[in-house]
Amino acid sequence: MHNNKRKHFLMSNLPRLVAFLALCMASLASAADYRINPNQILQKQDVYLQLDPREESYSGVTTLYLSFAQDASEVAFHSKALQIDSVTLVQNEQSTSLALSQADEFDVVRQTLVSPISGSVKLIVHFKGLFSNTVEGLFVQRTEGKKPFIFSQFQKMLARRAFPTVDDPSFKTHFTFTLDIPKQYQALHNTVAVKEEIKGEHKVVHFKPTAKLNTDVLALAVGEFKSTAFNETQLKSKVFNPVDSDVSVPAYFSDVLNHAVSGIEGYLNSPFPFDKLDFFVAPIETLAGMENVGLVALNPNQFPDDDDGQSQCEFTKLVAHEVAHMWFGNSVTMAWYDDFWLNETFAEFMAVKIVRRHFPELASCTYGRKSRLYHFDTNSVAPMRAKMQKLGDNIPMDDFHYVKGVAVLNMVEQVIGEDALSGVMQAYFAENKYGNANTNSFLSKLSTFPLAQQLVDSFTSQSSYPLITLKKNNGEFSLEQSDFNGNSDKQWTVPVFMKIWNGHSMLSKQGIVSGKTLAIKNIPSDSRIWLNEDDKGYYRFFDASGQDGLLLTKLNEREREVYFDNLDALAEHGYIDFQMYLEQQITTINTMPKGSRAVAIAFSALSDAFVSTIPAEKQAVFSAYLKTKLPRIEDWSEVAALSTAQSWLSFYGLYLHDDRVYQYALRQFAESDFLHSDNLEALVKVLAFNANKAQYRALLGLFEKAEAEYKDVLLDSLGYVSNTEHVSLFYDLLLSDATVGFAIGYRFQYPAFQPRFRAHVAQFFATNQARVATRLAQDELQWMPYNFMTACSEKERDLVIEAFSQWQKIPGLAAKEQEIVERILACSGNAQKALNSMQTILSR
Repeated sequence: MHNNKRKHFLMSNLPRLVAFLALCMASLASAADYRINPNQILQKQDVYLQLDPREESYSGVTTLYLSFAQDASEVAFHSKALQIDSVTLVQNEQSTSLALSQADEFDVVRQTLVSPISGSVKLIVHFKGLFSNTVEGLFVQRTEGKKPFIFSQFQKMLARRAFPTVDDPSFKTHFTFTLDIPKQYQALHNTVAVKEEIKGEHKVVHFKPTAKLNTDVLALAVGEFKSTAFNETQLKSKVFNPVDSDVSVPAYFSDVLNHAVSGIEGYLNSPFPFDKLDFFVAPIETLAGMENVGLVALNPNQFPDDDDGQSQCEFTKLVAHEVAHMWFGNSVTMAWYDDFWLNETFAEFMAVKIVRRHFPELASCTYGRKSRLYHFDTNSVAPMRAKMQKLGDNIPMDDFHYVKGVAVLNMVEQVIGEDALSGVMQAYFAENKYGNANTNSFLSKLSTFPLAQQLVDSFTSQSSYPLITLKKNNGEFSLEQSDFNGNSDKQWTVPVFMKIWNGHSMLSKQGIVSGKTLAIKNIPSDSRIWLNEDDKGYYRFFDASGQDGLLLTKLNEREREVYFDNLDALAEHGYIDFQMYLEQQITTINTMPKGSRAVAIAFSALSDAFVSTIPAEKQAVFSAYLKTKLPRIEDWSEVAALSTAQSWLSFYGLYLHDDRVYQYALRQFAESDFLHSDNLEALVKVLAFNANKAQYRALLGLFEKAEAEYKDVLLDSLGYVSNTEHVSLFYDLLLSDATVGFAIGYRFQYPAFQPRFRAHVAQFFATNQARVATRLAQDELQWMPYNFMTACSEKERDLVIEAFSQWQKIPGLAAKEQEIVERILACSGNAQKALNSMQTILSR
């Protein structure tokens, strides 16, 4: 599975990224029997479903072919939100109707038996279900003026919402599906149809049994579809989409498929593991794609614009990622969700390789991703490998897997070499193909590289990351590690990638810090040392050696970006003077080209100061100060053409209150093609931030009239409001029928990006629990405290505690609230250091 990165979650500023990523974190639960006893083995499963996209419900019958190695006093299966009509146990031709049991908190239905059984049995379950109105289980996509269709999303732990099954990745088996559908519709599945029978107004479609799969990657679609064949691809792939939707598949799509398939086959020395690689294109909410075997899902909002290199890169990587899952995740599947990183990290690692090797001109999106994650990777969140027990614990940690996990494998590759890592991967895959694996399965293949083993273990079993400090004593350099987020008990095995300027040439050197310190031998005392060559490491770094500093001109472009990003982190956490740091950002904006990446980074840093450092009562003073320091822009149409336009428009319109920006936004709003603007997100933010009541209602009306492809951007922008009345109107929109089918839980945070509104947002949560609960599933409610991710004072800590004092019965919420409270207190301490250094500015 791949989270939608480009159009649903537009990561244009750090606070939004941080809060959204927090919604994606797992937590720890506590209970005993959260899994079905492995003594029960699922040999195969038949599923018969009666489906009609015009209806609200469906029915079915499923047969689970089970075997028991030892005597068992119960049979068990997963079921969630299904009506179980009957359960029949068949053994030795004898049928026994079982009394119906209720699912427990882990969605397990445990059928107690009168007498123990062993050997082979069949469990036949008749059931009914409701189609979901969100992308979970079996859902119907209904859009006004378009024909409805059924699609599925079973990852993670969601197949149990569609039919009774053993919904556990370690119970991989062969599934045989039969669908009874109205005869005018087409049915799609992981495998091909082997038989169709017309029965009056219906037809029954029989599908070929699947390979041995886990339930997460099963797929079904029923509706009226059209397809495009790509016969030049290795597996003669087809792309399906609803008959009344248009999809423009990029001309290079076939090249991506062929390079991905052949590239991974070569890397793993193993052929494509399945016999089908088709795609289904349809809106899937917050997901960008899903690696269903033989019927990969792609969200149409991920298809790139012709002239947008970033979106082309993201699309290319997305397709390669889903293809890579056929090996990692679908053939080799993690044994349980504790090790979900083995699926996602390995697939993303391969996808990045494919893009960089075969599409270097489109590879920009594969670099610089760690900076977006560091801020969230703190001691208050779970590590990549954390105990998972139920869906509420298992909100996807995709950015950790895609970014931190890939960084870990990249560091391993740097330590042991590309060929050696390829050999390790080949051995890991060969041993576990068509089966299950855990982290130890992978670590065992690194046994000849003990430091690499320690590296993987230390970064995946712990949250946070190291701070590498360069020191010099008596002319000798050394490296010292500590936890960047202040936990003195944590330690990593971390390779440090150095560039050393000796006054004449640049040398590369690698050192592995596996204890507290590492001496750097044979380095002249007047050398200048850069601590993260080509951004290869997953750590922050600080130069406490007293050297004059490495000349930026000796760094490549990527390293210069890392330099500024690292500086940002050091300032935010009080390692360097905050006011001096802000002055550097101002200098960057004034001296660097307006369209440069460095300018965008500088604006992000200044925006973060408004969000999490400067209190509400001091923001006007800080804004006035910046107005005297930053360039005055007369012609915003010229700036709007820059690649950094959204940074300029947002910062000047929201934080400098520049009326010229607002007037420009109003003129754009009056244009008939406003929604097609490349700067739509920034323009709507500026309009919402400056709107009166009538103007804000007009913006809300724009959301209801807009086509689906623009609604996510609008929801990400309309929360930047000008007063508390508009906060309430924005929340009314989120909780209205107009947003059904859209992810809304994390979007309550947007008004809280402004410190002046946090008390109002807290009051909303204190008084609207029931209202929110009507729109969010129980599993989602526990994450509501994360909407205060950007709060940063003890007073705001108290607001959060009071806001959720009546929510404590919601499972998992207390733990999430505690994580946020700890983050707020840490931020408060860092913010106070920053404010002390800004006395001269803020006392004006």
